[in-house]
Amino acid sequence: MDNSREFTIYKAAQIAKTLFWINLAPAVVAGATFVYLFFDMLLNADYETTGFLILLIIGIAAEFTYYRQFTDADYTPKKIGWIYSIVINGLCVAAYLAAFVSNPSSLFLIAIYPIIFLTQSCRGLRMVSKIKRVPQVHP
Repeated sequence: MDNSREFTIYKAAQIAKTLFWINLAPAVVAGATFVYLFFDMLLNADYETTGFLILLIIGIAAEFTYYRQFTDADYTPKKIGWIYSIVINGLCVAAYLAAFVSNPSSLFLIAIYPIIFLTQSCRGLRMVSKIKRVPQVHP
């Protein structure tokens, strides 16, 4: 393998590792909240609770994606994980912007969290996009 390819995969895995550790505490809280709200939703479901549960599931899936990207060298160069992170963080930023437009407050500073994840995911995608695919040889 080419050293520059391995180095690029290593750097992309480091980005994913950083995103994983930053997102670990919120993911644990999201998991606990999901379990709590799931049983509450069974008793009285409303749109806000259902939407919140969907966001929690998306966040936990992102955590799994970050974990796979830094623990599995074959998964790191795959663009789909990076694109998933870009899409969900872009949607979060858009949601914060919509909430800020409807009700301006200093809570918009919370949007810094998905903005950082968005920029780092774009950086990771750019890195893995430069990697040349190695043809698979099947016996």
